[in-house]
Amino acid sequence: MSRDEIFVEDGERKPFEFSQKVVGVFEDMIRRSVPGYGLTLTAIEAVAGRDVPAGTRIYDLGSSLGAGVEAAWQGARDKNVEIHGIDNSAPMVARASELLDLPGVSFHEGDAVTWPMENAGLIILNFTLQFVPLAERFALLERCHRALVPGGVLFLSEKFISPDPADEDWLREIHWQFKRQQGYSELEIARKRDSLEKVLIPETPADHQSRLEQVGFTQVTQLLQCLNFASWVAKK
Repeated sequence: MSRDEIFVEDGERKPFEFSQKVVGVFEDMIRRSVPGYGLTLTAIEAVAGRDVPAGTRIYDLGSSLGAGVEAAWQGARDKNVEIHGIDNSAPMVARASELLDLPGVSFHEGDAVTWPMENAGLIILNFTLQFVPLAERFALLERCHRALVPGGVLFLSEKFISPDPADEDWLREIHWQFKRQQGYSELEIARKRDSLEKVLIPETPADHQSRLEQVGFTQVTQLLQCLNFASWVAKK
């Protein structure tokens, strides 16, 4: 696993993208940037093991290097499921295909917003929706709901913002402190924050809860929270 030093380098600052350079350090980057990331994978495995009906399909939209796909496979490997990892970054898809050669698993380059889905027992959006334009999020979740079989579940993880300004300021500062503890410098933190501006658009927990209910999910549960990151499970 290569160490993430992308924002140590000098050069032109530009919006964040999942480039070949990011792919090379992504595993280190996400674990040092997203508090509780490993626990989301443990939860995906548990949900796949308990709630995915046999003979259905699992879709990981925004699958990156396939960590969520592998977690789902571990949970549901005895259920005769197909697992599809979808990502719009060609380098991510190529690397994930190299890393994971598991029965019933395939990776595809494509757009999470438009990828066709059917007979889904589980759909994973693990820190993906935050990169989807706000105007397209409702329609994407509506498509997920339609694709799920009765009793199927959506697993959603997101960075969130607090509706209370003082609380939001504190959470943001605590997240930066977490990054310092992972070895990121002040310069790296500032440069990455600038690169993600207008690329990663977080919303409040209430926004996510309300939208999931509006598209038709009957049971929405916030499963995890670590600092300003949270996961929800929504059941059809």
